[in-house]
Amino acid sequence: MTGTEAIGAEAAGLTSRWQNALMDNYGTPQLPLVRGEGAHVWAEDGTRYLDFVGGIAVNALGHAHPAVVEAVSTQIAS
Repeated sequence: MTGTEAIGAEAAGLTSRWQNALMDNYGTPQLPLVRGEGAHVWAEDGTRYLDFVGGIAVNALGHAHPAVVEAVSTQIAS
């Protein structure tokens, strides 16, 4: 399997998970995102994007805000 095929396979897996787990309110994303930090998100090929629709899927603090991560981690560790 080449690198391009591997990337495509990962995208297909993410797309399948999305379609099986979520309502189709906004349609299936054409670009599967694999990571978020603050106001930025990353595609599986490493391309970074500014998340202009973050308010729909996350709180106003953005993705993986350190204070939120710490609070949730503390709660689940108890």
